[in-house]
Amino acid sequence: MTTRIITTLVLVAVCATPVPLLASDVVEINVFGIDTDLSCGKYLKDISTSTGTEKGYSWWVAGFVTGTNLEKGRAISTDNAGHNAWLKAYCEAHPLELFIDAAMGLNKELDKKKIGP
Repeated sequence: MTTRIITTLVLVAVCATPVPLLASDVVEINVFGIDTDLSCGKYLKDISTSTGTEKGYSWWVAGFVTGTNLEKGRAISTDNAGHNAWLKAYCEAHPLELFIDAAMGLNKELDKKKIGP
């Protein structure tokens, strides 16, 4: 069951983040699994009030990062706890920004953590 959930999240993330969209700062994308109007402030409120919701966001982030890694052929030396901490810090500093913009910022930050060529 867990493998099926992880596989589904990876597939959703891969389908939601094609390469041309990751190369630009201003893009229109289809986002699956979260509300595209979700603000960082709402994300912070959600994760502070429900461990189940926090886990849901964590799984979405894991799928998003895995999908962008697959799309870019990127290997990184980070973990999901680090990704969640980065997003939380970003959202605390930018509560009015969209959560998807925070995720895209994380994606750019992870390019700096790439292992190898």
